[in-house]
Amino acid sequence: MLNSISVVGRIVKSVYHVHDKAFIDIEVKKPFPLEIGYESWDVFSVQLWKGLEGMMDDVGEIGMFLAIRGRLVVNTENDKHSMIKNTVIYAELIETLNKYFYK
Repeated sequence: MLNSISVVGRIVKSVYHVHDKAFIDIEVKKPFPLEIGYESWDVFSVQLWKGLEGMMDDVGEIGMFLAIRGRLVVNTENDKHSMIKNTVIYAELIETLNKYFYK
């Protein structure tokens, strides 16, 4: 089995922290339209590896295009009565793509 994911998306929320973990949120276009002429998007939380946290603090801006390679991880939070599992993308490599779109 292989746990690997690659996505290309746009930053919609810059670096934020939850329980000593750094995240950004990216918007990714769905592969198939739900209606003709209507595009829909998914928003994913991306957990940043320590080195990437500093990079995204320095250069990450809302609207920036990114190519992300990483893996899926499950973050678990225990509540009084239940356990909440949240699957996120754990980024191991990020490439900024704005240089290919803007001149």
